[in-house]
Amino acid sequence: MRTENKRKTMVQKKENGVLSVPSELLLTAGIPLDCDLMIETVPGVILIGIEAPVQTVCKPYLKVFDELGIEPNEVEALMGKEKRTR
Repeated sequence: MRTENKRKTMVQKKENGVLSVPSELLLTAGIPLDCDLMIETVPGVILIGIEAPVQTVCKPYLKVFDELGIEPNEVEALMGKEKRTR
């Protein structure tokens, strides 16, 4: 079954619980095809990256929190993530 989203991009709806990401999307995001991927989720979003995608997209915010004296592990705890050792 094929469905069409608002951006007119065709996606294949699968019943087996597997999401296939076209290699063109990874390349557009600057992710090499021959690397290991890390997949993290936050409510409503699946993040795929080479290393710590949540931290990567949150870096601008983490810098602000750092300037306010709030440690990254405190921010993660507030976001519902487990504290990570650095």
